[in-house]
Amino acid sequence: MRGVLPICPECGNDNRAGWRHKECESAIDRLIVRWRYHGVVKRLIKKIKFESSWGMVEEIGRMWTGELATCRGENWVVSSVPMYVKKRKARGFNQAELLGRELAKYIGAEYLELLVRNRETVPMFGLKRKEREANVGGAFEVVLEEGCLPRKVMLVDDIWTTGSTIRECAKTLRSAGVEEIWGVALAR
Repeated sequence: MRGVLPICPECGNDNRAGWRHKECESAIDRLIVRWRYHGVVKRLIKKIKFESSWGMVEEIGRMWTGELATCRGENWVVSSVPMYVKKRKARGFNQAELLGRELAKYIGAEYLELLVRNRETVPMFGLKRKEREANVGGAFEVVLEEGCLPRKVMLVDDIWTTGSTIRECAKTLRSAGVEEIWGVALAR
């Protein structure tokens, strides 16, 4: 399993350790992605997502979260990209939530569901970046009242393709007052 080069969460260009470039405007301060989305990693993610292979989440979580161990004790809250209620009901789980809960457990952080998806969106597979951005634009809402939001959030999803989903979630959280947001994904 080859590693993945860190990129700026906004422009997608190489950037040391995944920090946002100073000249890029984004609600995400840093992006951490562990693997390339191909081969074994691609098969594992598909098994988790579409074959309910939840047992793999703990094992992959252990391998995935190692580089985030330095965040222990830093008052992070972990959250995840939410699924639309109808889709979650049909699938029976949200893989991003399972991964987020595993990450929170590993780094000793609290897991909170901070967002809801307020409308159904079309699957992102096959959509170009602008179509993805339009698809998720305005699709998320904060569920906690103002003043109850954490200061630092790690926002988890399984796959980073163009980043449209995590960026839209982060934009919603930033608008509500979250000060520092890291995007965290298994693969891109």
